[in-house]
Parts: sequence; C-alpha cells; structure tokens
Amino acid sequence: MCEDGAAAWGAIIKVLFPSTYQTLSSWLRTKSAAHEVVLRNAVVHLTQLLGNDPGVVALAGENAVTVLARRKSLYSTMRKLVTDGRVREQVHDLLGLRIIITPQPGSPVRAAHLSIAQSKPTSV
Repeated sequence: MCEDGAAAWGAIIKVLFPSTYQTLSSWLRTKSAAHEVVLRNAVVHLTQLLGNDPGVVALAGENAVTVLARRKSLYSTMRKLVTDGRVREQVHDLLGLRIIITPQPGSPVRAAHLSIAQSKPTSV
C-alpha cells in the first residue's frame, strides 16, 4: 500500500476505533525505548558477526553486509488487531531485522550471479 493510502487507513481506523487506537498507541510508546535498545544491539551484533564470518567474507567480500532494523508501525499493528481479530499479545512481529548481503566485484557470488544473468535469454 502506498504511503498516502496507509495514512488514510490509519486515520479511518483512528476514527472508527478511537479507544483501541489510543490504548495501542500508549502501549507501543511504553515499549519504544526498550525496542530501540534491542534493535540497536541486534544491528551492531549481527553486523559484526556477519562481517567477521569467513564464509560470508569469502562469498561476498569485505563490507558486504548491511543490517537494517524497524519497528512495526502503529497503523500496521492496529490493522492486524482489527482485520485478524487478534489481541496485542498475539502480534509477534513488532520488531524486524533485514540482512542484506551485497556481493562485491570479484566475489564468487557476484561472478556466479552475473554468469546466470548473462545466460538468460532476452525477450523480444
């Protein structure tokens, strides 16, 4: 969903379920500081761990790992409660991590990927 659409649905949900929306907003705010610490520590730990892993370095090269963190938005959390009929304790994906490994030029993975890409027929 586009950003404007999500904002519109967020406003609609806020109007239709004001008490639930406010309660959920307050609950998420109480967890915010702890979530930030957990995410920050996870990003640092995973970046160091994967960046120092000989297998990852051998396959993708130096500085090939990016670790991103996010918290589920209030709108997205509220949507799960409303559309799925869950209670907030049943939403288990409030925090998320994304690990991106970008093979560097000259790495075996990059060479294999380029070889595969070049062998695919092009459409007319």
